[in-house]
Amino acid sequence: MINYRTTPAWPAQVKALTGGEGVDLAINTVGGDLLEQSLQAIRHGGFVGFVPTMTWPRSAS
Repeated sequence: MINYRTTPAWPAQVKALTGGEGVDLAINTVGGDLLEQSLQAIRHGGFVGFVPTMTWPRSAS
């Protein structure tokens, strides 16, 4: 697992660890720019699993 917060250039790290191929599956729970980076990290024919999350407003009490 590569932490995108501590490794900003994580797609390049993925490619380096996989001999330039990329991964079969990248799971993304953030979206936005990280979704684009997930696409850069997968191999040709790979998949990006997007798992949307919801945040609920916190009560003031």
